[in-house]
Amino acid sequence: GETTWRVPSLAVPDPQQLPPMERLPQYGAVELFVERAAAVLPSFALTPQNAPAVAQVCQRLDGMPLALELAAAWMDVLSVKELAARLDDRFHLLTRGDPTALPRHQTLRATMDWSYGLLSDPEQVLLRRLAVFAGGFTVEAAEAVCAGGDVTEPQVLELLGRLVGKSLVERPGEGERYWLLETVRQYGGEKLQEAGEEASVRRRHRDWYLALAERAEPELWGGEQRVWLERLETEHDNLRAALTWSQVEGSEAGLRLAGALSWFWDRRGYRNEGRAWLEGVLAGCGTASAVARAKGLFGAGVLAETYERAIELLAESLALYRELGDKPGAAWSLLVMGLSVLNQDDYARATSLLQEGLTLNRELGDRRGMALSLSLLGMVALWRGDYGQMVGQLEESMKLLRELGDQGGIAISDVKLSLARAALWQGDYERATMLFQETLALCREVGDESGAADSLQGLGVVALQQGDYQQAAALCEESLALQQKWASDHRGVPFSLLYLGMVARSQGDYQRALALLEESLALYQKRGEKWGMANALNNLALTARCQGNYGRALALGEQSLALSQEIGAQQNIAAALTTLGLVACSQGDDQRATSSLKESLVLCQRLGLKLTIVECLEGLAQVAGGQGQPARAARLCGAAEARREALGAPLPPADRADYERQVAHLRSELDEATCAAAWATGRAMSLEQAVAYATADTAHIAESS
Repeated sequence: GETTWRVPSLAVPDPQQLPPMERLPQYGAVELFVERAAAVLPSFALTPQNAPAVAQVCQRLDGMPLALELAAAWMDVLSVKELAARLDDRFHLLTRGDPTALPRHQTLRATMDWSYGLLSDPEQVLLRRLAVFAGGFTVEAAEAVCAGGDVTEPQVLELLGRLVGKSLVERPGEGERYWLLETVRQYGGEKLQEAGEEASVRRRHRDWYLALAERAEPELWGGEQRVWLERLETEHDNLRAALTWSQVEGSEAGLRLAGALSWFWDRRGYRNEGRAWLEGVLAGCGTASAVARAKGLFGAGVLAETYERAIELLAESLALYRELGDKPGAAWSLLVMGLSVLNQDDYARATSLLQEGLTLNRELGDRRGMALSLSLLGMVALWRGDYGQMVGQLEESMKLLRELGDQGGIAISDVKLSLARAALWQGDYERATMLFQETLALCREVGDESGAADSLQGLGVVALQQGDYQQAAALCEESLALQQKWASDHRGVPFSLLYLGMVARSQGDYQRALALLEESLALYQKRGEKWGMANALNNLALTARCQGNYGRALALGEQSLALSQEIGAQQNIAAALTTLGLVACSQGDDQRATSSLKESLVLCQRLGLKLTIVECLEGLAQVAGGQGQPARAARLCGAAEARREALGAPLPPADRADYERQVAHLRSELDEATCAAAWATGRAMSLEQAVAYATADTAHIAESS
């Protein structure tokens, strides 16, 4: 009639996400440590200053009561922070037990020695071998890694059950994973070294997780990618341990392992960590085979800090793959190198590399490679403003992916992001919102936080253009927080800063706008991204115009135009021309204003950039009003107003005062009926009619018309 009741360790807080101070004593481990520390040092109390270190001590000691009591005994000698720093050597540190207690309760090592001594020989073998696992393990992994010699694979499960029963191995409820408390793991590691088994067991551990990573790699682009991303996330500590041992041995397995994990690190926001691993294994494995080196170079290229470095690494990887006759490897290197060149705004070279990769994938019959190549070619067309070609390439890419069963994966979300951005730039906010929301849901479903950040950013820009500045700021801040959490060099960081600067400028907060835009520009300059630099410069020019600093606005706008023309980014060219036209309006340079705005209008009409068309119409209306053509100005204002209403893109607050002064001037120049009629005529124009009217030679347009 008796029941065994397992007593768990005391609850511990997460040092990385500490709860409010008043809630910390609710954790049993914190309560016990503070109580015992105060008994040793009466002045000791939990404070905001020492709370993080207390939480760290509790976590690193697994909430084990004996370990916490032994640690608290040092509080008359060490600060909590010093204590936490010394816990790597806990078996030497935690020796200050109660002299009246049983010998095995006086030190942590004595307790572990006593428990270990009660085990049978096979149980001792398994426990010390299990110490190579980090972050838990499955039965399957334990059987593969720990069997050998006196312990056969069929025995592992039975022995594991005995260790669970003796509270030396943890298993939560019905979960599939087991783990060792950190104290037990460190003790087992010492015993593994003493037994002379460490190298052989760690090698088996490394090989098991290498096989897992290489099996997972192709699945990260398949229909089961969410399952595999989650599995790699769960095993991340074991993968780190395997990489560490590979570096100790200097084996080429580390190159293969790190290379296989590159896409996981990229998508889960571990770019900095992954880059460090790859640089380490590349530097420490000079005698690796060409196959392993090509793999490592490719992975390093995926995670490189700059595009120049990425291209350098990928070119070396491509050369090795070609020497080896490895066409799939060469195709992937071409694909990622094409993306890096695209991000450098070299559209012609990017197209050449991606087309070469597409040809190779068609030859191989690799539909996934074909789909990804087409997706990136669609991105090139998007940046160049060739929306017709873009749509064709993206639709073919999506068709191939769906044939492969990838209904909601990372590749599909990338395609939808490009389609959403095109809809946004062309003023189709309803479609853009739908696509960004679909992409956000897909990315969250598969655990692709990088894509989720891009989707949030896109939704923020839609909100910005629709005049919902609070929502725009919230979405862009959420995107920025995600990006900065993973890596300071995340490609989306300068984008988010740029859009937050645009929000601030639209609301009239020019100082904040300047700070954000200058930070964005600095990051783009560091990365050598001319497309982004041109955007940041253009928005800095608009901000300077709002501040009345027309000379600076003109200089910045000209820099933006020159960069945009250099890389052939048509949308950026249109934006820069519009800005230069508006600055010229403010300066009273009607000739330059008219020339720039009309040139932009023609380009915008070809690209379908509806909001920029509206801005040009408003600028030309201002020119007409200043040239004594109030009726023409009223018609252009009416046309712009109707277009803004159709788009759902209200005039930003920062521009309203100038606009209202302009309209007031028109009304003072015309009688009420004439002004209303001209305004109504403009409102009745189609977009094409409005552009044609605005770009017509004003010398031949009579005021009566």
